[in-house]
Amino acid sequence: MLRASSLGLSLPRPTILAVQSCRRLYGARSRWAAPLVRNASNSNSANSPLTAVAHSSPSTPLDTYRQQSPPQDPWEVEYPVAQEKFRVMQHQEDQLVEEVGQEPVFLNALSVSSAGIEEGQIFSGALKTETAGDLEGVSPKDVSIKEGKLQNTTVSHERRDIEESPPYVAERTWPLDTVKPVEITNKTLHFLKSIERGIGLVYQNYEYAMYRQGNWKKKREGMEAWRIKQEARRRKNLRHAQTLPGEAELEREREREQEIERERERDLELEQEQENLPSRELPAALRQHLDILGTTASVDKAWDSYVYLIDTIASHHVIYSRMEHIPYAHLHRFSRLLAHNLPKTHMQYLRLLSVLTYIVHCGGILKQAQWNALINHVASGRRKTTQDDVERALGVFRGMKAGRLPGSSSFRMPNEDGGELLLPEQSPFEPDVYTVTTLLAIAARAMDTATLKSVSLAMSKAGIAPNRVTQLSLMRYFTVKKDLGGVRRTLQKMRQQDLDLGLDGLNACIWAYGNNDRLDIVLMIYRVLRHNKIPEKYLGPDDIHDIVTALQEESIFVPNGIVPDAITYTAVIQTMAYHGHFEPSIKVFIDMLTIENEEPGAPVFSSEAGDLKPAPYTPSVAIYRALFLGFARHGIPPRFDRDPDAADWTLKNLLEIFERFLSLPQTATLTQPVLNIIMSAFARTSADNLDVMRKAWTALDDRFGIVLFKPHLESRLARLKRTLFPGNQSKLG
Repeated sequence: MLRASSLGLSLPRPTILAVQSCRRLYGARSRWAAPLVRNASNSNSANSPLTAVAHSSPSTPLDTYRQQSPPQDPWEVEYPVAQEKFRVMQHQEDQLVEEVGQEPVFLNALSVSSAGIEEGQIFSGALKTETAGDLEGVSPKDVSIKEGKLQNTTVSHERRDIEESPPYVAERTWPLDTVKPVEITNKTLHFLKSIERGIGLVYQNYEYAMYRQGNWKKKREGMEAWRIKQEARRRKNLRHAQTLPGEAELEREREREQEIERERERDLELEQEQENLPSRELPAALRQHLDILGTTASVDKAWDSYVYLIDTIASHHVIYSRMEHIPYAHLHRFSRLLAHNLPKTHMQYLRLLSVLTYIVHCGGILKQAQWNALINHVASGRRKTTQDDVERALGVFRGMKAGRLPGSSSFRMPNEDGGELLLPEQSPFEPDVYTVTTLLAIAARAMDTATLKSVSLAMSKAGIAPNRVTQLSLMRYFTVKKDLGGVRRTLQKMRQQDLDLGLDGLNACIWAYGNNDRLDIVLMIYRVLRHNKIPEKYLGPDDIHDIVTALQEESIFVPNGIVPDAITYTAVIQTMAYHGHFEPSIKVFIDMLTIENEEPGAPVFSSEAGDLKPAPYTPSVAIYRALFLGFARHGIPPRFDRDPDAADWTLKNLLEIFERFLSLPQTATLTQPVLNIIMSAFARTSADNLDVMRKAWTALDDRFGIVLFKPHLESRLARLKRTLFPGNQSKLG
């Protein structure tokens, strides 16, 4: 019987906070955009590098920061739900104060004064830290960073999740792709009842054997007493006769000894049988694990039940003789659950291969979707796809065409005749569009041009029409290759084939054009997506209609109704921060903290009126990493910081972002690459001020617990730690 290895996979559950900890950041309130853009246009719009980039593009420029009168500001919008949303947040914070008995960590957006923005101070008026105070006119060595661990408080409110899917194409962006449950069939229930009766018969036979063994013990005790008596008589006769016993007497003696030995063996067999008796609760346990395997959405729970069922069926003959394997419906459902689960790790590939091998071993038939999932998983699980991953995927593909699973040639099992039983072969499958798309995506991730060309040629010869995912896979290849012409050709083909770009396609366009330094197109796409969420009222030059027309020249068509998601915000912030554009990065960051998260699976909370209101987006570590990387790459040292209130990569603004980063949920983790970026940001903006860097390190250690995995090596972090704490090398990791 095939045995399953004890593979395990434990993933932390994502946690979404109900209330954002940086509500007051950057003037987050109703009608925030109008004073923001007015200030940008009045202060440094003429010298803005983003404006220069926008005007240098061949298509219609996105002059977001152009100088206009307030009524004609294209970014000035009404936000009718903002006040109601902030009232919900305020109510949640008030209840939090009542529960924990102290002021919450979360900041109140309504308490932010926009005076600084109205008077031309774009960022500093809104970025006031509660602990460091006003940093204006203070030297870097006097900067105070909030120390001490932040308390992790939880708002106890009724929470539900949004279940409606978006009306537009979003591919696998949404996490609500559930696998349909499978019920236990009447045939399986009949098997379970038969197993229950069989276990009852086993116990009856065991009890009867014990009864017989008891009688045998009594008889054996009598035989032992008779043997002792006969031995004493024989010895007495030997003393008198001085003759040897006859052959008949010796034969009887040997038979008695053999009978006693057989009785001892029977006792040992009964003891072992008693230890291996199946529990009377096994049928109920089998049904419980079949229910779990057929209904659960957790891969770990399903895997535990799968391993339990395999081991239990193989360990007891009374079960195996009635139910040789797990029902096929449950096995196929488990394979679908593994195929849908994210992230796709190498451990998950081994689990999927184990399930498919078990199906084939039990005489089942694989489906093409299972082969496609196996091809997709064999090259997943690593941060970077390599040529070896491509070869493994092609190996599984060749096995699909031959009907042989990976490792089937080395699969050997003894059969009843003493020979070896090989894994049965499956019917071969020809590749479909999903197979070819999977291979193209793997080759694109590995930047394997030869495989891309060969798979594309085979796809054309087979007459397989590409779908939207096929084209988006090629777009990824052209993005990494920095081939903007290839990106445009892909978009044109999608338009010619009437394929929807979708939200994931628009996010791919943001990354593609950002990677090719076309930041104007990036902001155009984001502006149209934002317009679908919060319509712009401005009509005139460079209004939203001009932006839509400019995007159509690039073969980018944004349908009505598609709104930004978390990936959109993250991609735009990463692109802008990497290229050193502070203002658009923070504006998009504020959009994310202000606009309600209405994605499927997002939480909604009850308001004072009893209505369910969605909360804003939660900033992730990836977004903070992008902002910190902007400070590390483009930070302004204090000696060049002419205007302390400027919206730029200054130490003052870094401290404000850093404070919000420390208020992330307790489930957030700090990796060493992110730690390196944060310390580089403080080093650049403070001109290597050790006091500021030491306080930042201490605050990070108090919040996250810094542990250097190899502190004895000459890594940059190890050297930095020795520099910051020369007198105590055992402190802080």
